[in-house]
Amino acid sequence: MTRVLLLWLVAACAAAAQTASPSAKGEHLQVTLVSEDRQVAADEEFWVGLDFRLEPGWHVYWINPGDSGQAPTVKWGLPKGVVAGDIQWPKPERIAVASLVDYGYSDRVLFMAPMHADESVKGRLPISADVHWLVCREVCIPGKAQLGITLPVGKAEVDPEAHQLFEHFRKLVPESAPSSWQTASKSSGDEFVLDVKTGARETNAQFFPLQELQIDNAAQQRVTAKRDG
Repeated sequence: MTRVLLLWLVAACAAAAQTASPSAKGEHLQVTLVSEDRQVAADEEFWVGLDFRLEPGWHVYWINPGDSGQAPTVKWGLPKGVVAGDIQWPKPERIAVASLVDYGYSDRVLFMAPMHADESVKGRLPISADVHWLVCREVCIPGKAQLGITLPVGKAEVDPEAHQLFEHFRKLVPESAPSSWQTASKSSGDEFVLDVKTGARETNAQFFPLQELQIDNAAQQRVTAKRDG
């Protein structure tokens, strides 16, 4: 009985990806499930992403949405032998809405996730994504879509156009600070002070809290360059 149920679940996953479209039109945006590779290789990593294109004036949210809103979520439907890594979030914009400040993206954003296919995979890989989002301007509108693509297994073959898109947004994903940087932080009254020694005189910097309710998002951030960097 367990074997029959497992086979049914695998078949259901494949059917969902094959019947779902890779792209969906929501209110004030379009979202597309894209792969960086036209063909993927067994026992190798590959990347997929959710490509959001937004109408002017509308935005979706970062992992920390700021004073309001909600980050997009995705539930992957993957065949046996494929596992997904964490979504990589590009650096956000500060978006002022009345007296609030949100963290998010306008125009276009790609939420990327690494995936790994183990050595047992073959044939074709159906991948589905159950996506939920909140798109906002003066008002917010929830949306959702069931997206799907199918990738052949063989020798890895990059899609040049998709690769260009992925590379652009990879450069916007924050990296860990170099080991040579020295950081310290403290709370002083109603202020949060972050001291970062980079070895250079930095004058253009912004702080984005990864977690909610850490700072007053709408407050002005002051950057002071020190002589010793």
